[in-house]
Amino acid sequence: MYTSYTWNQLISDLGGTGALWSALGSGTLGEYAAPGDRLVMANTDGHLYQRASEADVGSAIDAYRVEPILHFGDPNRFDLLNEIWFDVSASGNFSIDVYHRSGDTTGEVVEAPWTSIGSVSCNNNRRSVLTGFSKPARLHQIKWGTDRENESFQVNGITFKFTMDSTV
Repeated sequence: MYTSYTWNQLISDLGGTGALWSALGSGTLGEYAAPGDRLVMANTDGHLYQRASEADVGSAIDAYRVEPILHFGDPNRFDLLNEIWFDVSASGNFSIDVYHRSGDTTGEVVEAPWTSIGSVSCNNNRRSVLTGFSKPARLHQIKWGTDRENESFQVNGITFKFTMDSTV
């Protein structure tokens, strides 16, 4: 990813409009522009994407994972979500922030706002648990991650503990 060199500047340096790639001779684009270190991602649509903000080393970058919508065995039954256990393989002095949303249909879940249900500490814990909330619904979804720098946690699994309740 070249950040300080534009396509028009390259055309001008190669001889103006009508310039051909052969004008580079045995040279490379790198001789005209200095590459920058960037996190880039590719997609199957043929485009290359980069994270353009907060790119400095040590900066806080939002990093969240959204789990699939869950129904805990029966999409027509209300379940009371009580605990979320994270199997952490790399512990340290950091935490995982957890958000929840729910609904009776997939559309309701997708349209629902995210609600913070707390954070779990990863300080010397192999299994970190989040408790102190009760979320009744047919369908549940969580989003978890960090918004601070240098929180290099690794999660190998997530266990949801719930109570089946068809009367809610």
